[in-house]
Amino acid sequence: MATRNIVPRADNEGGIGTTLKKWATAFINTITAAAIAVTGLTASRSVFTDDSNNLVSGSNTDTQIAAAVAAAHVQNTDTAFVTKATYDANTILAANSDDTPAAVTMTEQTVLGRLTGGNIKALSVAELQALVAASGGMQWSAITSDPAPAVSQHGYLCDTSGAAFSVTLPASPSVGDIVGVADGTGTFDSNNLTIGRATKNIMGIAEDLVVDRKNASFCLVYEGASAGWRIV
Repeated sequence: MATRNIVPRADNEGGIGTTLKKWATAFINTITAAAIAVTGLTASRSVFTDDSNNLVSGSNTDTQIAAAVAAAHVQNTDTAFVTKATYDANTILAANSDDTPAAVTMTEQTVLGRLTGGNIKALSVAELQALVAASGGMQWSAITSDPAPAVSQHGYLCDTSGAAFSVTLPASPSVGDIVGVADGTGTFDSNNLTIGRATKNIMGIAEDLVVDRKNASFCLVYEGASAGWRIV
């Protein structure tokens, strides 16, 4: 005699077990359900179907979990999960729109940041320097010849070890523009650095400035037509 079915008195009534008293295990060949709700979604506590709708229980890989959720085979009550397959080496998690986390690869010599109007990304050295300059900071670079002309908000580590040279100031500066120079190799005394005034005064004098002191470093700020560039 076949075992009779266990059925509720009416549709959508009753249940097996309670929140406080759960069945330990179940061995069932086939489950037919409108949805399977999974709480505490982890690789070791999950029940899914594969692409052929066969139940896969026990320990599941990230690929199986992601495929099951994507195919709507499972109702996931843990809405926030990111599979480890999302991450390659040297990546971090970021989101450029709501509810869409994605991996950002951080290559060598980069810094995580976001430029105006852009997404979160790995900023290159050049992009980082531009960002610092835009925020009012000084951007420094090493030179062995005249930048012709120098750029405002920029500092120059001058290497005169091979030969003396000039740094020509901007031809049309605005009040508050600033240019920095520094003896990058400690050789200003033997190979002088010349600050070319580009028709503007330096400290109120219509002359170029010759720097002949070893390890000298200073900034020049443009004050206006009369004083021109002031050393600070």
